[in-house]
Amino acid sequence: MTADDKVEILELVCKSPLSVKETLRQLGIPRSTYYRWKERFERSGITGLQDHKPSPQTVWNRLTDQETQTVLNFAHRFPDQSSRELACRITDDGRFSVSESTVYRILKRNGLITPAVIEQTAAAKEFHRKTTHVHEMWQTDSSSCRAGDGTTSVGLSTTTAAT
Repeated sequence: MTADDKVEILELVCKSPLSVKETLRQLGIPRSTYYRWKERFERSGITGLQDHKPSPQTVWNRLTDQETQTVLNFAHRFPDQSSRELACRITDDGRFSVSESTVYRILKRNGLITPAVIEQTAAAKEFHRKTTHVHEMWQTDSSSCRAGDGTTSVGLSTTTAAT
């Protein structure tokens, strides 16, 4: 919408016999937009209603190059630690505060994150030993998950093969 269109809408709302709220509702313009236009027009005239491209802003929490290098140095000094452990170590050393996800992104960007090795075993097409009675064969599946403190949790499920 051009600045001239905005001036026309401001004049239309002022001259309308309806209330401002009702006129804006019929025009489909939010009241906050109308009052922002009105304030900019009163302050700067028609030039205040012209659209301006937003200027690039610096991100307040972006790490500096020196902080990024510190993360990489810690990763090289402690290669066996996870991004969470590195973030805690950096913060605990009083250097600066950094999140686990930021450390992970830095490590990944610099090729220091290796893909997890997933062990897979191919399943057979059928049982090698055929059952002849109920409850003759049982199957147990397990999965494990390593917690952050080094402990392992194991889940089991057991089923029976009925014939």
